[in-house]
Amino acid sequence: MKFWFANILFYSTLIYSCANSKPTATLDLQASMLLNDLKAEGYTQSGYAPSESLTEKYNLYNDNQTYYVSGFLYVTGEVTERSIKKLGVQVGTKANNFWTVQVPITQLEKLTTQRGVVNFEAGKKTELKKKSDRGQLQ
Repeated sequence: MKFWFANILFYSTLIYSCANSKPTATLDLQASMLLNDLKAEGYTQSGYAPSESLTEKYNLYNDNQTYYVSGFLYVTGEVTERSIKKLGVQVGTKANNFWTVQVPITQLEKLTTQRGVVNFEAGKKTELKKKSDRGQLQ
């Protein structure tokens, strides 16, 4: 009898904790490094503007004193575009569960706690290279 009671108590506690835990989305390496650098600069302060080196390194852009990072969001059916937009995120193209987004840097950490958000991958800076001898693009 004690065995059954212990098992029931164990599994009911496990189920309760899983049901009430809020999943956290993952960030790719680039986004994680950005978040760490932002924390080091104290980005939670009002009126925060990232340093020029961070803006260049992570390809951040400024729109009316709000700095954004572009990237790809992987979501499940639990998320709505409306809930994401409440954070100030600008949603671009949506292809099934993959969305292109621009996230305010002050909301990056909060984005990872939204139900239905699985992963955020920050966009990377691209450069166009030219073959010097023929003038052709690579």
